[in-house]
Amino acid sequence: NSVSQIERTRSVNISVIRKDQFPKESQTLNSEVVEKGSLSNKKEHGSRRARSVFEVQGLLSNSFCESTLFPSDLVEDDTSSSDLNTYSPDVETEEINSQPLDVNTNGRVDQDEIDSHLRRVQYKLFLDTMRNSACGDLVVSIRMFLKSIGRESDRLKGSKEYVDYQRVVDFFNEMENAFMEHPVWRHASEDELDAAREGIERYTMVRIDKIVFAVDEEEKKLDEALRLRLQYLSVFVTAEQLGVPKPCQNELVQELAKEELRRMNQYAAPVDKMHCIVRACSIIFNVLGLSKDASGADDFFPAFLFVVLNANVRNLWCNIEYIRKFRNPSDFLSKAGYCFVNLKSAVSFFQNVEPGALSMTKDDFENEMDLAIAQVSSQN
Repeated sequence: NSVSQIERTRSVNISVIRKDQFPKESQTLNSEVVEKGSLSNKKEHGSRRARSVFEVQGLLSNSFCESTLFPSDLVEDDTSSSDLNTYSPDVETEEINSQPLDVNTNGRVDQDEIDSHLRRVQYKLFLDTMRNSACGDLVVSIRMFLKSIGRESDRLKGSKEYVDYQRVVDFFNEMENAFMEHPVWRHASEDELDAAREGIERYTMVRIDKIVFAVDEEEKKLDEALRLRLQYLSVFVTAEQLGVPKPCQNELVQELAKEELRRMNQYAAPVDKMHCIVRACSIIFNVLGLSKDASGADDFFPAFLFVVLNANVRNLWCNIEYIRKFRNPSDFLSKAGYCFVNLKSAVSFFQNVEPGALSMTKDDFENEMDLAIAQVSSQN
C-alpha cells in the first residue's frame, strides 16, 4: 500500500515525533548527506542551543566589534559596504536591528521567525567583527579566494568543464580552522564560531552562486527529468492516493507550503534555501498540531509529498544538490537537516513510485501516465 511504499522510500531512519513538534535532531542521516563529514579540529555535534536574539543584539554594541569598514575591495566587483549588511541579495538593504518579528494570529512570535531574525543579527555581528582591522588577514584570504574562483570561471567559459565544488568546500574548512586559531576569534564560543562559519558561507555563496549553481550538465539533465516526472504525476495523482490527512488537503495550507518551497530560487545562500524548506514543513506540522487525529511524522510525510508534487519548484534537483554540496555539514544534524532529508525522500518517492503505492494497477498507471504526457505536451 501507499504507506509501506512511502516508508521504504525514505532513505533515513527518522524517529517518530510528536504531532506538535520537530525532533531535536535527526538521529540517523543518509550517508550521502553526511559524506562531507565534520570539519577538522572540531567535534561533531547535533543541533545546538543558539543564544537569544536579545543576547546577540547586545553583542552588537560590544567593543569586540570596531567601526572600521569591511574593505569594499573584498570582491572584484567593488561591492559597497551597504551590500555587506544585506541579509539577502533579493531584499533591499535595511537596518537589521530594526526589522520587526512577525507574529501569528495568536499574538505569538513564530519560532521560525525568531530563528530567521537571529540569523540576520548574527550575520551583522559577523560583518561588524570582520571590520575589525585585526581581521585583515582573514579578509585578504577571502578576497584572494573569490578572485581565484572568478579567474577559473573565466578560463573555463566555452568549455564543458566547471569550477569544482570541492574547492569551495575546502575553502570553508580552511577558513573555519583559521578562525579557531585567529587572535580575534580564539576565545569565541562554539556558537560564535558556528555563526562565523555560516557568515563565510553566506558571504561567499552570494557572490559565486552563478558560477557553481546548476553548471553540471548531468545535474541539469536530472533536474529536467524530475521536473517532467512531477508534472506528469501531478495530473492524475490525488491527495487520497497518497494518504494526505484531511486538514492538510486544505487549499490555503497547500498553497502556503508550496510557495515556501518555490522561494528557494529567490536566495543564493544554501542556509536561506534550506530555511525555505523548514518553513514549508512548519506549515504542515502546525496544521497537524491542531488536529486531534494526526499522528506526527506518519501524517506529515504524505502531506509533504503532495506539496512537493504540486509545487512546481523550478530547479528543484539543482537546489537539492546545491544545498548538499555547500551547506555546513553540522546543519544536517538539526531540524533543518530533518526537513531537507524529507525533501530528498519525497523526490526519491516520485522518481521510483510504483503503481501499487497509488492503489493502481500497472496498466491503469501506464494509461494515466500516457494521457498526462499528452496533456502536458499539448500545453507546452
